[in-house]
Amino acid sequence: MPERTALLKGRGSYLCVYRMNAARQNLLLDDGISVRTLAEIEQWSHVTQTGDLAELLALDVRSSMIPLITSTRDNSLGSRWPQSRYCHVNHARREVMGAVVVVINHHLFFADLAVRESGVAEFFPSMMTVVFDEAHRLIEAGIQFLGNDLTTGQLLDFSMDLLAAGLNLVRGFVDWHGVVGSTERAARVLRLCVGKHCAGTKLRWIGKAPEGISVSDWQKSLKAVAIACQQACTALNTVSEIAPDFLRLQERSLLLIEQIKNFYGLCEPGSVRWVEVGAQV
Repeated sequence: MPERTALLKGRGSYLCVYRMNAARQNLLLDDGISVRTLAEIEQWSHVTQTGDLAELLALDVRSSMIPLITSTRDNSLGSRWPQSRYCHVNHARREVMGAVVVVINHHLFFADLAVRESGVAEFFPSMMTVVFDEAHRLIEAGIQFLGNDLTTGQLLDFSMDLLAAGLNLVRGFVDWHGVVGSTERAARVLRLCVGKHCAGTKLRWIGKAPEGISVSDWQKSLKAVAIACQQACTALNTVSEIAPDFLRLQERSLLLIEQIKNFYGLCEPGSVRWVEVGAQV
């Protein structure tokens, strides 16, 4: 009898039913093509057993629709979603737990390792043997999941999710455009603080600021981001009981604030840190 095998992909490869339903009201769906694409996805969602977007051959992997119908580890509601038992990611993970041979990518391996070390949970059954393909990618994946990072991309994604939830669920309760505008401006000022370095440039960061950057400007920029995230957290506190989306967003704002505190002072002994310049904000 052949051993039971399973394939598990990252969250971005599976349909999130909750976010698909929310996408109907998303402000980005303002053209006929997007509406038509979403309708096709909804029709497929009623028949798929796996929720694997690879089944949708007509859906381009670069489609701007994909972020609207999938979840990330940041915006996933997890068990807070009342219908979480129907979550395709959770179903795929349950299949994996009963398998003898599991095929995953590097990122999922380190994501599992990270939660195991935290003592919170585990994604996969105990592993006796691990075989890595394309092993030169291990360092990048390991840093992503076992280290701490703060990116302007995280700030802008948080802002986008905050604006969408605020306008869709509690429009008028809070000046969502004002709150989000502060976060986006702070993220852009932080990016501009590093100057005109080429994308991909890595700056040494041993002291209170990366090499070549004014300590005063750098710390002012970090402080501005922290203040903007705190304002967002305060706004979310007023609506946190209305929908689980706001509780998750509040958790994200607190995590961002904590990350900023981690990077505000000197580098801890035994640690290494740097700034990597992105293409844009």
